[in-house]
Amino acid sequence: MKRDWDGLAGIYGKSARSVKRWAAMGAPVDKPEEMAGWWAGNMSQRCPKNLLKLAKVEMELPVYEPAPPAPVGEWEVGLSATLGRMQELEVFIHREYQEAIRQKDDGRAKVAQKNLMDLASKVALLEEKNTAHLVKIRDLIPRLEAEMALSDFHQDFHGLLRGCGDRFFRAFGIEVTAENEVRWQEMMDAVCAKLQEEVFSEKHEG
Repeated sequence: MKRDWDGLAGIYGKSARSVKRWAAMGAPVDKPEEMAGWWAGNMSQRCPKNLLKLAKVEMELPVYEPAPPAPVGEWEVGLSATLGRMQELEVFIHREYQEAIRQKDDGRAKVAQKNLMDLASKVALLEEKNTAHLVKIRDLIPRLEAEMALSDFHQDFHGLLRGCGDRFFRAFGIEVTAENEVRWQEMMDAVCAKLQEEVFSEKHEG
């Protein structure tokens, strides 16, 4: 079948030479609605907007009722807020991809998959920047620093418990003797060893 290259060029908004090159690569140039899906699976560049329009991929975005403007809260701006919105969009596109697969719409699925991959890389970069920002402003501390702080706390807590024996005995009318003091310290050592094992140890998974 002889193709009308000039007519196809008009449909795609490209030169006839470009359309011929696509066809030589196996593109379904006679089926404009399938071009976006072919592009997503075979080309590394972002899919041209006119191909997306021809694919007729409709994103069912939620409809919001108009509301009066409200003051902007701190939680709505900044890296963390932007990251949150991008993660929500990532979930939305992933659901769009799953729905396209469920309906066996290959073209729509390939477009959604491409969009998902593009967004996922951007989310990963923003997550890295956000983590670095949180560390810088001390809202997030490195693991080693946290472990050192917990270790210091555990040692101080352990020493405090060991030194409370005589006060405990006097409060409950127990005779203060060297033997009772030794027993008390052995009990506190056992308690703190249990805490070290189940709470302060890095093996503890919560």
